[in-house]
Amino acid sequence: MGAKGLTKQVVVETAIRFIEESECGVVSMHEIARRLGVKTPSLYNHIKGNKELQYEVFQYAIDKFVSNQQCAVAGLVGDEAVKAFARACHRFAVENKGLYRLIMSIPSEQDERAKEMAVPLLDTVVTLLSDYILCDVADCLTVFVHASDEQRAERIVKVYGQREKSPAQRLHDKDNKRRAYYELYTGMAWGDASNYQLCLDSGKIGIANCVNIIANLYKKK
Repeated sequence: MGAKGLTKQVVVETAIRFIEESECGVVSMHEIARRLGVKTPSLYNHIKGNKELQYEVFQYAIDKFVSNQQCAVAGLVGDEAVKAFARACHRFAVENKGLYRLIMSIPSEQDERAKEMAVPLLDTVVTLLSDYILCDVADCLTVFVHASDEQRAERIVKVYGQREKSPAQRLHDKDNKRRAYYELYTGMAWGDASNYQLCLDSGKIGIANCVNIIANLYKKK
């Protein structure tokens, strides 16, 4: 392929195929350039560098994994949902070794962008288990922490930085996903105060105070 035929989509798709075929979980601009038959510098017109390329493939891997897990547990609850989730996760790891290794290698504690991208991975697990495993635990304290949209938008930019999507859209998308997962797996309304023993407004009392209140209440239970 000549440099004139290059697009960001072509570069990313080639990187994904390389990860899937090599099963190594690591990709480089040099290797993709070699596969496409172009010089490495020509790729920088479409991708900023190795890190950006890793992010693009990481996003693809996350989306594929989450979709795989959602399909596996659709219509199931309780033990059957958890077992189906575990089987699907194992199957994904076996059938998609490169993508799975990439998921396991990113994010690091210092990579805020990758951590934000990985949130849907955690959501699929946390939402499935939150009101299932702990439902019969007598000393379990259920808490819902919330804040105004303005305060949440300010924090998401401060912690994770600016993105192509607006802060409001990013929050809207995350809330919709969390609500959908929660209500699908628990049969309860997400954010309904009656489902929790404690609801705290972190925007008014601060995150640190929320932590202290939760910790102190739990110690007294």
